[in-house]
Amino acid sequence: MYNKMTNLCTPAAGLRPQDAPPTPLEGDLYLSTGCNGYQNFKYYTDLIETTYAAYYTQYKNFIDAESACMCLGGHLFVAKTLAKFDLFKYIVSSTGRVWIGLNDMAVEGRFVWVDDGQEIDPLVKLSIFDSNQPDNSPWNSNCAYGSKQVKVLIWVMTSPQNLNTKAQAVKETWATRAEKVLFMSSQTNSSFPAVGLNVSEGREHLTVKTMKAFAYVYQNYFHYYDWFMKVDDDTFVIVENLLHFLSDKNQSEPVYFGQTFKLFVKQGYNSGGAGYVLSKEALRRLCERDDAQRCIKTNTDEDVEMGRCLESLDVRIGESLDQFGKTRFHGFPLQTVMDSHCDTGYESYDYYNCTNKGWRWLSDYAVKFHYISPINMFQLDYFIYRLRPFGFFNRLVV
Repeated sequence: MYNKMTNLCTPAAGLRPQDAPPTPLEGDLYLSTGCNGYQNFKYYTDLIETTYAAYYTQYKNFIDAESACMCLGGHLFVAKTLAKFDLFKYIVSSTGRVWIGLNDMAVEGRFVWVDDGQEIDPLVKLSIFDSNQPDNSPWNSNCAYGSKQVKVLIWVMTSPQNLNTKAQAVKETWATRAEKVLFMSSQTNSSFPAVGLNVSEGREHLTVKTMKAFAYVYQNYFHYYDWFMKVDDDTFVIVENLLHFLSDKNQSEPVYFGQTFKLFVKQGYNSGGAGYVLSKEALRRLCERDDAQRCIKTNTDEDVEMGRCLESLDVRIGESLDQFGKTRFHGFPLQTVMDSHCDTGYESYDYYNCTNKGWRWLSDYAVKFHYISPINMFQLDYFIYRLRPFGFFNRLVV
């Protein structure tokens, strides 16, 4: 039950899952007979604060999640002190994104707790939000969540002739939302900036360019990040969805994610155009391999050779579909992916034999699209982050 004096959501003393719900004399809020959730409550402590809480993994929007908590006699987690928020962080440290009982739906910018409508203490607000939050985006967001911190470095394959066009479009759009983005080119450009890898341009040099880029990242950033993603300069990344996707993944496992093709490599390989993301352990194996584990560096099919190399290092391909079997990583532009037609040539490559092709199989949390021109970069950025029907998103909780 929920106790208004302590802001704790606790089971009644001695209550077991098979026991009857408490009577109105036993607490402030009560479990209804249709809610069977006692067995999911756990006792949490970080030696400073203690609480009973239940953690559920179902995907719910803010209102539905709060309704479910009220059905169980409580609320979404309320953390009115820094100590209580530290306990919340401890509880969700190994999970994905989790709603916290805080929102500004009634008055924009005035964040209040769901249990009593009290406005968040300014010091607590300053301390618990990330440095660039709250920013009211995307889609006029009103509800707060906590999550495990996902540290991702993204490097972009580009060239001197593309810096002022394709790479510039990336730099001005989705790259602004990523924690760390590096542009890898054949020549150093200190003003853009771009890292020069001292390799010739051309498709026949893509494999060695990729290997050198990952080596550079390993030597300079390995200890600061947990995931390392390679994309082309005509790839659009929805960074928030990438972080959401990785939030429940283990960077210590030898794994990499992307759009999977099934030819040429026993376990398949991830499309270079769609981009792929390596775990910390996968990058370590790639860059610390010995001479007996040599990987080809001169083949024109960079993604195939990377797939062969990683397979030889026992790095497995991870599942990238969402919980409904819908696609997140896309090696083609949006309009192509939305077409349900699948020709024989593509079907021979697609790991899922085109069984999940067409707009109905596009995940609501898509991570990236490929072959995006500079102007389409700005179009996607506008449609995803700025455009909204008047009044609609003020009522919708996302």
